[in-house]
Amino acid sequence: FILKGFACTVIISLIAKLMGINYQVLYNLRGISAMMYGGVDEFSGFAKFPMWNSAAAAISTIYFAYLLFKGKSTSLKYKWGYIVMLLVSMYVCIISASRSAFAFSVLSSVLLFYWLSFNVKTIVKYLVILGALGILLFPFYMESAIRMVQKQETQEKTGKSSRDALWAKRMEEFESSPVFGVGFAVNGVGMNKKIGRDESGSSWLAILAQTGVIGVVIALILWFKTFVRPKKIKYDMEYTLIYALVCFFTFHSIFEGYMFQGGWYMCVICWMCLGLLNEAQIYKHKLVML
Repeated sequence: FILKGFACTVIISLIAKLMGINYQVLYNLRGISAMMYGGVDEFSGFAKFPMWNSAAAAISTIYFAYLLFKGKSTSLKYKWGYIVMLLVSMYVCIISASRSAFAFSVLSSVLLFYWLSFNVKTIVKYLVILGALGILLFPFYMESAIRMVQKQETQEKTGKSSRDALWAKRMEEFESSPVFGVGFAVNGVGMNKKIGRDESGSSWLAILAQTGVIGVVIALILWFKTFVRPKKIKYDMEYTLIYALVCFFTFHSIFEGYMFQGGWYMCVICWMCLGLLNEAQIYKHKLVML
């Protein structure tokens, strides 16, 4: 039901785009954005920040990829509907200008395609259909990705990414207290320490900085315990979807710091998926019987 909710957010975001609504402009200095990127603003729709929008669209992309690839019994009209929503989800993710969310949602969708494909004929059919659509829509998507392209060009020119400063802060915090970290929801060192919300720039570095080596080791144990061969969870295709989502969270959280941000929906969904996969392994035999 939560994933269906993300599908709804994509539709709402598309409506916002068609209506010309972009709340990000209201919360940021448009002048600075326009000066740096030629008047092109990131799209947030009804959300306060583009990141909230792009992450939801990324999850929606994976969800519709799952619905499209999960079985032969799905009727043709539903499959075309899933393809349309898959493309719309990718579009919203692109105009929200998150390179990491878009890239890893596509990667996770490809993994789903690999895990759920049934035979060579099915694989070829989807490759032809999606390949043809990709070629036809490529100019449109490239035009929509102008903000992402500008980000990449700026990074290549300056040799710095938008995360460098944040990552440097997290490493400074870690070095100040490498074993136990600076504390949960703490940012800064020495007299500059503050408790509260802050953009960490990376979940893994946030865990390292806030809980030190001990916290990272515990997090890695939980993570490695979750990852198994996909064949071990394919007895239930919904677990295959959750596995793809965990793959997305694993890589995307390198660039976004939501694992320790309990007030953000991504934190809830990330740890929930991790818990479900652990549960799937513990109760596998009973689940198979069900």
